[in-house]
Amino acid sequence: MEWRKVSVILPTIEEKAAFGIIDEIRKLMPGSEIIVVDKSGEEYKKRIRAKGVTLVSQKSKGYENALMEGFASAHGSLLATIDPDGTYEPEDLRKVVEAMVDQDADMVLGNRNLAGIYNTLHKSKLHDVMPGIFAMRRQVFEAIREVEPYRAGTLFFIMEASKKGYNKMIDVPINYHERPEGTDSKLAKSKVVYGMGVAGH
Repeated sequence: MEWRKVSVILPTIEEKAAFGIIDEIRKLMPGSEIIVVDKSGEEYKKRIRAKGVTLVSQKSKGYENALMEGFASAHGSLLATIDPDGTYEPEDLRKVVEAMVDQDADMVLGNRNLAGIYNTLHKSKLHDVMPGIFAMRRQVFEAIREVEPYRAGTLFFIMEASKKGYNKMIDVPINYHERPEGTDSKLAKSKVVYGMGVAGH
């Protein structure tokens, strides 16, 4: 696997687990580009810069926009992301990227086995349409680059890629953990509800 072709985006807002995740990605995916899209205070940014990664200060609002900014800054032909909040394992990110290459997929999603309304409406076989781990090819992003993001989490990328004809999507089983004690989710409950709503459009 040529990991230098892979760019990994980490969207952060004061995520304590991000530092350890950066270290793990370097061990598991040596040579990959790591981009942190951050909307934290200056002290946190200093600590991120000290890790030797590319730092993008998020100009827009929201998870979807953070990823779009990160993907736009990436150099790799394979684009991937993991929520750096301690709920996902970098080993699973590696599995997702490897599956995309091995199975020549347009997009690969981590599967926490949580699918539902999207599959019913779109006759899809995906098992999870809101994971915090996924990967897609550069050409998929370029096809949706000019689309104005809306609040739907990962589902935004799935739906827009599908509209552009990129329907070779698969998922692979991943682990999911409770957030570390004393930390709050940056994913608003309203975003989840909204995402399920737009699945019907």
